[in-house]
Amino acid sequence: MQEPVFTFEDNRVRIKSYGRALAYDPSKPTLEEELNCIEKIAQPGKDENVLWQRLSTRQYCEGRFTAVSRSWLPRSSTRKSTLYDAKRYNAIFFSRPGDSIACVTRDCPMLILWKKKKSRALRTSILVIHCSRDALHGFDIERPDASVIPESVSMCMTEWGNLRDVYGVITLGIAPEHFPNDRYPEIVSSLIDRWGPSVVPDSARATIDLSALIKAQLASIGIDPSHIEHDELDTYSDERLASMRRGHGGYHNLVLVTSK
Repeated sequence: MQEPVFTFEDNRVRIKSYGRALAYDPSKPTLEEELNCIEKIAQPGKDENVLWQRLSTRQYCEGRFTAVSRSWLPRSSTRKSTLYDAKRYNAIFFSRPGDSIACVTRDCPMLILWKKKKSRALRTSILVIHCSRDALHGFDIERPDASVIPESVSMCMTEWGNLRDVYGVITLGIAPEHFPNDRYPEIVSSLIDRWGPSVVPDSARATIDLSALIKAQLASIGIDPSHIEHDELDTYSDERLASMRRGHGGYHNLVLVTSK
């Protein structure tokens, strides 16, 4: 049984990240074998239903800044896992105990947010966000404040009420020193202008710090960055993890988030 490279758990959520968990070609016409693998990884946690949500990419960019509720998506009646790729979304929110969201990533970090509650009777959604570089800005499409973070958080505000007690975890993601973006000078300079120099710690190499960018955006909407735990894993330098920049051999990392 594969062991996670990172685990977080409290009374609301369980998060497990697995390095190089799946090896497959994303363009395959069917991903049944990979879905079976996710189901086996999730089985020890006794998750009642696992949704594998395919994420927005440059090829499938329609869900770049979009969140969706788990309750709006299909649920298998014959097995414990469901693959959904009819539409690509970069954020999913859910609250039903025992439900899990599975997301596959390489160098992009995943952000998980939830509101702490004193009573289990007052359940609110857990929000799972795929924080790719292109999901965190809209400078290339003349939408400078566009980002999946405020867009998806806004969909949870009816339940959350306020953001004072929102906590979160950043897991996986490439370290800034291994993430130069000199091919995109306009995006990099726009990020510095909008979010400050800390999000590009090495301006000569145009290295973007995705974790710093995530926390800056959270702070801008009222979520305390000190409430966010970061696993400090680096997909590029850690050979347990799959990395697009380093070379991956077809492998992908897996993040499994379960509502408790």
